[in-house]
Amino acid sequence: GRKSVRAEIPGEPCKEYAQDLRLVKPLVIAGRVTDANGAPIAGATVKHELETTAGRKMKSSPPWERTTKTDSDGRYLFKGIENGDYDLSARADGFMSEWAHGKAGATDVDFTLARGGRVSGKVVRKATGEPVENASVDYHPAVDLIRWPLHAVSDRTRPDGSFVLDGVEAGRVVLKVDARGLAVAHTTPIEVTIDHPVEGIRIE
Repeated sequence: GRKSVRAEIPGEPCKEYAQDLRLVKPLVIAGRVTDANGAPIAGATVKHELETTAGRKMKSSPPWERTTKTDSDGRYLFKGIENGDYDLSARADGFMSEWAHGKAGATDVDFTLARGGRVSGKVVRKATGEPVENASVDYHPAVDLIRWPLHAVSDRTRPDGSFVLDGVEAGRVVLKVDARGLAVAHTTPIEVTIDHPVEGIRIE
C-alpha cells in the first residue's frame, strides 16, 4: 500500500513523501527425487541454474546457481528463488543424472533416476608408471566419441591416480583422460553393466 516517509534536513523545512510499496513473496522451486520403483532417494544432489531471457545460463554465484540435498523422503526445496526459468539436475551415487526444466514457484519438478554402472581404475604416466593426480576422467559411448552422454558423469584423479565413475550408462563406453601437460588418452571400449562394477582399469 501507500506509505509516507518524512525527511528532515537540519536548517530546512521538514518534507513528507508518499511512496507505493509492493511486497514480493519469495518464490521457491521444489520437487522429489525417486528411483525407477518410486522409492525416495535420500541425499541426492539437486542443482539449479537460472537462464537469461536469451536462454543462456547465468554462471554467476547464488542466487543464480545453487545446490541442495534431498531429505529422507527424497524431497528438495530451494527458497528465495528469483523469478524466471531454471534448468535443474539431480544426481546420486549409483544412479544416472537427470535434467528437468522448471519455473520459479513450481513445487512439482520431480526426477526419476535410473541405476547406472560403476567404473574405477587408475591413471598413470606411460613412461614411469607414476600416478597422475587431478586428471579429468569422463566417458563417451563407444559408437560415438563426439556425443556427450545424456547422463554425463566425471571424476578427477586422487593423489594415487585413482578415479571412480558412478552412474555410467550401461553398454560399451570409452573412457577419456585429460591431464594438464599430457596428451589426451582414451581406453579401448569397455562393457559396462549395472550389476557388475568394472574395476582395475589402468589408463596410461
